Amino acid sequence: MSLGPGGLPEWLDCWSDDFLNLLSFVCDFVDTAVSRYTGLVRIWEVSSAGNVGGALNLNEEQCLSLVARTLEAAIRTDSDSQFFIRVEQPWGEYQRQGEHRLSPYQFVDALIRSNVGLTGVSLDINTGYFRRACFTRDMLSISKLIDLWSMLGLQIHVNICCPSTNVPDPFASTSTEVQNQALREPWSQEMQVEWIEQIVPLLMAKPAVTGVFQRQFSDAVPHRFPHAGLLDAQGQPKKMLEAYQRQSHFEKS
Repeated sequence: MSLGPGGLPEWLDCWSDDFLNLLSFVCDFVDTAVSRYTGLVRIWEVSSAGNVGGALNLNEEQCLSLVARTLEAAIRTDSDSQFFIRVEQPWGEYQRQGEHRLSPYQFVDALIRSNVGLTGVSLDINTGYFRRACFTRDMLSISKLIDLWSMLGLQIHVNICCPSTNVPDPFASTSTEVQNQALREPWSQEMQVEWIEQIVPLLMAKPAVTGVFQRQFSDAVPHRFPHAGLLDAQGQPKKMLEAYQRQSHFEKS
C-alpha cells in the first residue's frame, strides 16, 4: 500500500472525504492479503511513503493514522510475521515544501509510541534523481543517517538505486528524471558501479541493517526510476550485477 501520489486505487477517490470508511476499506484489504499468504510470506512491507503522503489529498495526521491502523490489522492477522513500513526520502527533503510537521524519524517514532508492533523500517536511498528522491550525499552522511535510525531499536532494510546513464528512459515514470550533475562525472554504468561498491559494504557493516535491496530489477518494463535496474532496456545485465556478485563473494569469504 503506497500513500504517495497515485499510490491508492482510483475507486477509493469517492471516499476521500469519508476517512473512516476509507480506513475500513484499506484495513480490510490488508487483512485479506495477509490472511491469504499467512505461513508463506514472513516479511511484509505494509505501507510505503506514509511519511511523504500525497494519495487522495490525505493530510499528515490521516496518513499516520492509516499506517498505524493497517499495521494493527496486519499484525492481528499474522502475529508471527515481521512487519516493516517503507520510508521515502529518509533525510526529509520533502519538508522543504512546508506541508509536513513531522520529520521521517518523528513519523516512525510516533508509530513506535502507539505500540502497534512495528518490526522495522525500510529506507529508500535513491540518489541521482529529481523529485521524490534523495539529494546526493557522501558516504559519511549515509553512515550518519543509518546511525540515527538505529537509535529507534528497529531492524533496518535499505533499498538503493542510482542511474546508469542520463539519456531519456521511455519506460520510466515522468515524475522522476535523472540529475545530470549529481557526482563529479555524469552518470554512467561505471559511476553506478562505483557508488554501489561504496554503499553496500558501508550498509552491511551496520549492525541494525538486516537487509540491503536493489530498488529496481529491470529497465525493460515500466518503472519509476530511470535506468536504475540490474537489467537494461534490452533485458541484458549491467555492470552493476557483477558489482553485486563481487560483494557477495566478499561476504562469503
